[in-house]
Amino acid sequence: MRELESFTSRALSGTEGARQPFFSPDGQWVGYFAGDRVHRVRVSGGAPVPVADVEGVPAGGAWGPDDRIVFATDTTLWWVGVEGGEAERVRVPLPVSGVVSWPSPLPASAGGWGSPSVLVRIGPELYAVSVPDGEARPVGVSASGHGLYVQGYLVYTETTLGVARAVPFNVASLQRTGSTVSVAEDIFRPNFTDATLMALSSTGTLVYVSGTSARRLVLVDRTGRETVLPFEPGPYRSVAVSPDGLRILADRRGEPLRLLDLATGGDRPVAGGTRGVWSPDGRQVLVRTAAGVARAPVAPGAEPIQIAEGPEFPAHWGSDGALLFFTLDPRAELRGGLRVMRLDADEGARPLLDTDADERWITRSPDGRWIAYTSDLSGRTEVYVREFGGGEARQVSLTGSEHAVFSRSGDELFFLSGERMYAVPTERLDGPGPLEAELLFEGSYVVLGPSWDVRPQGDFVMVSAGPSWLREIHVVQSLTTELNALFEEAP
Repeated sequence: MRELESFTSRALSGTEGARQPFFSPDGQWVGYFAGDRVHRVRVSGGAPVPVADVEGVPAGGAWGPDDRIVFATDTTLWWVGVEGGEAERVRVPLPVSGVVSWPSPLPASAGGWGSPSVLVRIGPELYAVSVPDGEARPVGVSASGHGLYVQGYLVYTETTLGVARAVPFNVASLQRTGSTVSVAEDIFRPNFTDATLMALSSTGTLVYVSGTSARRLVLVDRTGRETVLPFEPGPYRSVAVSPDGLRILADRRGEPLRLLDLATGGDRPVAGGTRGVWSPDGRQVLVRTAAGVARAPVAPGAEPIQIAEGPEFPAHWGSDGALLFFTLDPRAELRGGLRVMRLDADEGARPLLDTDADERWITRSPDGRWIAYTSDLSGRTEVYVREFGGGEARQVSLTGSEHAVFSRSGDELFFLSGERMYAVPTERLDGPGPLEAELLFEGSYVVLGPSWDVRPQGDFVMVSAGPSWLREIHVVQSLTTELNALFEEAP
């Protein structure tokens, strides 16, 4: 916490691990997520107060004028009173569907509902949603981040990276009433998620973090020594290394899947779709398309062949070449589950592991014995392993992790926890006692599911986040006064 009149910041005691903070309307409290709960704490200090359990991955919270907290997780919107209790689901009716994220409060007069409401991003569009009944109305704005209402204006981050715009907005009819203007052009989006680091007070003060989403790919050896790869910077989301270690499938946000050649420096589109997975022989890839999962040769101009339709997302192509492993699309209505399909059978994908927990990003050891995946079984996303044929799951990571990869030889399992890379010998996976993971290196890397991979040469392809992604915090006071003057001058 920092007062604008001061250069001194202070920590709010007891908020270790806090993320995604949001203010109460009177500015005296801060709500935030930590662990598997939403909490609140006084700005003046004191012990945090737990408010409600959170199921799923938090995607923003809003504290309304009626002392309700509305928060998003994955594809669901929830509300709970600030005094605490069990959160209740806001059931947004079809046909509105997609990832639900970044709610922000609307005034009591919004939409003529007579009930609390929020702006929320559903898929690529902004909606006004009545709480708790779930009636949703589009406001005619596409956004890559959240929308914020203040004093007759809607401020949002457009689909162009880093650009925030403002438009006159009638909060009663929930309709824009004029053209848009740019208010900032370098707003940072960390880890290439749909979040943008921007906030707006009820008095019209805009605050944002500047920075670029252009990141570099680097090779990192087991000691942490980095070598920058000769490919253009960009908003990399996932990488997958070919079996020979000489090519990389790279998913850059807003672009077709890219094939990067370490030997020649080549960079070209491949296969269409996103999130590539290599075949064991390195001749084909699995990709996610708009319709489902497809496979395609890596040769230039090759057309993908659809092999699965539904919420599956390619995660791993088994070393035997016959088994394909999927996770559920993170944008799907369902919580995660692991699925498997035989490429040589016409039976589609079947459940491999489907529990009350949220399982994602499966990989299989080269000898076929083990599978590793992430799950929130403990209340936090961690890496688990179990034998492919069944048996009890064993937790591998202890401080959170979103992805794990077996070494190409199969003798180690690697996982990234925060920005620290660990290794566990596979011979310990079914042995007694603790696994005792070895810390290999740490650095400033993008931590976003399959945003890294290991080469058979023994080093790692990582997405560098730079020495510090937090560049500068900009404060724009009296934004609405400037907007009023600007629109009064417009013809």
